[in-house]
Amino acid sequence: MGKRSAQLGLSVIIGFSSLIFSMQAGAAGKTTVPAEIDLSGCEWLLTGQSQMGRYVSLTESYSLLDLLTQDPEKNLAARFPTMLMNNDQLDYYVANKYPRFKIKDPAYRLNSYWYYPLISAGVKEAEGRQIVGHYETIQRALDYIDARAKGKRAAKMLGFVGPAGTGKTEIGILLEIAKRNLAMTDPAYYQFTFEFINLDQIPELKPLTYGTSPGESNPNIRDISLNRSPLVLLPPEVQKQIVELATPAYHAAVSEKSLTMDPQPFLTPSNKTQRVIDAIISYRASQAKTTQITPADYLKWLAPHVRIVRRTFDTNQPPPIIRYLGKHPDMSTLFFTENMAMSQFYGPKDPLSYSYGLIPSNDGKGIFVDEMFRQTGEVRDTFLDLAQNSVAQNGGAPPETLNTTIYFATNDESITQAQEDGGAKAHLNRTLRLPVRHAIEPWQTVKIALNDIGRKGFVMRPLGTTEPQETIPYDPQVAIPDSPGGEVIGTDGRFAIYAKPGSKDTTILIAPRALWYIGLVGAGTRLVTDPKIFKKTQEGGTVEFSTLAKYPQYFLDPKERLHVLNGTKQVERVVASELKKVRDFLQEGQLGIGAREIENWISEAVAMAKNSGGTVTPVIVDQAFVKLLDNGGITSTPKERTAWIQLSKMIKAEFILPALSADVLSILQGQGRAERLYDEVKNEILTLSKDRDSQYIEGEGNNRTPIDKNRLNEIYGYFQQISGTSFDPGLLKDFHLQVNSEASMSQRHPALLEAVRRYMFQREMDKTTITELVQYFDGKSVPEDVRNRGLQAEAQLVAQGYDRNSFIQALIFVRDQQFIIERERQKPGPR
Repeated sequence: MGKRSAQLGLSVIIGFSSLIFSMQAGAAGKTTVPAEIDLSGCEWLLTGQSQMGRYVSLTESYSLLDLLTQDPEKNLAARFPTMLMNNDQLDYYVANKYPRFKIKDPAYRLNSYWYYPLISAGVKEAEGRQIVGHYETIQRALDYIDARAKGKRAAKMLGFVGPAGTGKTEIGILLEIAKRNLAMTDPAYYQFTFEFINLDQIPELKPLTYGTSPGESNPNIRDISLNRSPLVLLPPEVQKQIVELATPAYHAAVSEKSLTMDPQPFLTPSNKTQRVIDAIISYRASQAKTTQITPADYLKWLAPHVRIVRRTFDTNQPPPIIRYLGKHPDMSTLFFTENMAMSQFYGPKDPLSYSYGLIPSNDGKGIFVDEMFRQTGEVRDTFLDLAQNSVAQNGGAPPETLNTTIYFATNDESITQAQEDGGAKAHLNRTLRLPVRHAIEPWQTVKIALNDIGRKGFVMRPLGTTEPQETIPYDPQVAIPDSPGGEVIGTDGRFAIYAKPGSKDTTILIAPRALWYIGLVGAGTRLVTDPKIFKKTQEGGTVEFSTLAKYPQYFLDPKERLHVLNGTKQVERVVASELKKVRDFLQEGQLGIGAREIENWISEAVAMAKNSGGTVTPVIVDQAFVKLLDNGGITSTPKERTAWIQLSKMIKAEFILPALSADVLSILQGQGRAERLYDEVKNEILTLSKDRDSQYIEGEGNNRTPIDKNRLNEIYGYFQQISGTSFDPGLLKDFHLQVNSEASMSQRHPALLEAVRRYMFQREMDKTTITELVQYFDGKSVPEDVRNRGLQAEAQLVAQGYDRNSFIQALIFVRDQQFIIERERQKPGPR
């Protein structure tokens, strides 16, 4: 049996089955109406529940005459100005649901970009989904949409380039989810379409009405409207008048979002819609025995056959993403498929003889073509033409003008291969490619991973009080907030984070510094620090790094780069600018440990802690890392494995050890001691900057505080170890003026504060003391002074996010790292 015969046979079977079902239903007698259900025992579930937006929209309907009234208070288009928006305008309108504001890029904190909360903040309309970071890419994408919303024809197709798992299609998914939810809950974003009814009265259209009663719309032909605005039903001269009537309301709506747009309604009916309208008007004209049809006739004859309804969205429908189509793509499934049954009535070239595929069915939306530069040249040609001309054409179906925007996603390898392929050069020239690569900021790396695992898998508890507090749902925007100044603030010292692996009653503490450790290692593997790459780049003359020779440590040393990204070291603006150039030009975030592998790492650490009945600590994190490198959970070459283990050792010594040392000291001696000493040292530095021979700080009432210059010199030594530069008192003033010119001295210089902590730790803690404290927490007999310190520490654990197990491991970690550092220092040769 041929394909055409098989399809026709299937249509006949479906139709025959429907007929039998109808006959059986009729033979069954009267329909039994169920008795009213008593829900009096269910109030606890239903109290406070709002209306269900989807079903409210399904029950609303209007007449075509509701579009024609001259009263703006009643005219449907004036009441709901989204009717005057094409797809790009609606996308931009939705993206600005919440006021945008400027935010600095956390990588080197140089440039500011527009921050769109709907896209970046995990708001309810986006169902908690968010894009972490990528502020420049998001702004450029929204600028592209804004230009199209203002009527500019895009010369190039917009796309996103980067490795797997970076969220290249997420911006489109977010906007689509938000449009769908807002269309069902917020009148400012309602969308309207229409249905044809009473088509059984038009002889030519009776094949479309099979199985319907008068006044009904056949679900099988609802694609006739393509969910377009009811404005497409009106004659051009009427459309113009309605748009003019509704324009003031449109301007008022967009100005509330601080936008400046003029109406750009999509006014083209689909081919099927036009075909049905033509059949209705032709039939009514013949009945009236006239060939002189006026707009009044048109509207009078069409209105009984139209019902305006709210546009509904299938929440189970996957986002409109076109995956890789293979070497021999079947384009008909994307565009038009011949409807064999309708073709028997209307012929092979009639619009009603075709069913819409994925692309026209998603009219009024953005559509993503995934793996664009892996697709065949024919497929790329098709979508580039569609993106620029908005006309879908395939097979024998009539061309269809669409109200959609085509985007693409691809990876860097495909772009490189396309650049080597002479036939793809024209395709590259017709695309605008924005980078979406893995984050190189440690806390953003963590934030992305926790979101990927699922925010419901975690809870958190605010810190700062010794009284136990209830945990609250994990909120990424509170735990790791986006800061307008670009500082990436983590959870350590602010919230205790707990994983929920399985049972809702079971939680596992993720100890301080554990997530940070993961973020530092993950980000560090993504940095480009290979001297050979920089040498090759410089020799090739493709890009110049003018500060590389003077400040090689920030380019070639992962430790120094992570300090800059972490905010513990600051560099001159020109250096920061060139480090950003490294990120962009050398495609940092393209290689290294991927987001999905970071997710594996956190999940493995939680599983190991659960099985051992313990806590996720930096030690557990380290063990999970080695395990995943060994079993392939984190993919690496032998060379990468060696380099990444060395990187983790450096991070433990350079970042985790000082941080845990500070935590241990704070818990043993009380919070705020390092900060208080910092303030004393700051006053000494400021006094000496005015008079380097000063011996005292003059206070109120002729009080004089001696300046401890030996202490200052020791702290300056730690500062040089941390920052790589000698301490200059001018740095302190410059820092406070840069970070907070109004509050002046209200913040603390990170490197100097870290130097103060190291000074205190070396003065007050040694390996013997730590060993005795471990013995205390293990329940062994210890000297009275150690016991008192242990008791004091226990009282502070809750306030700082620790439990007994994690604090013991912190003590052991600090002690063991001190042994390791001492052994390294005793080795002969350069260090």
